[in-house]
Amino acid sequence: MEERKITREFLEFHKRCFENHMRTMTVLLEQTEKMLGLFLNENSNLSEEGRKAITEWIDRCREGRHEFSRNAQESYKKIEQTLF
Repeated sequence: MEERKITREFLEFHKRCFENHMRTMTVLLEQTEKMLGLFLNENSNLSEEGRKAITEWIDRCREGRHEFSRNAQESYKKIEQTLF
């Protein structure tokens, strides 16, 4: 019984660490998106093709971050269902 409790606490700790990491990364990436947005708006030398590439890159990074977070949350649920 003690092993289950320790395992559960470890899993909860790991999940909280992951969630904190994701929040920190989200804040950092949102600030980067804002800075790139300002760069795109203020830089008249950048071609439309370049603007489009940067905008697509930002969108894909955002989508990838959301998908990664969803997959991790689903994995935590599966682990909890399997172990407990």
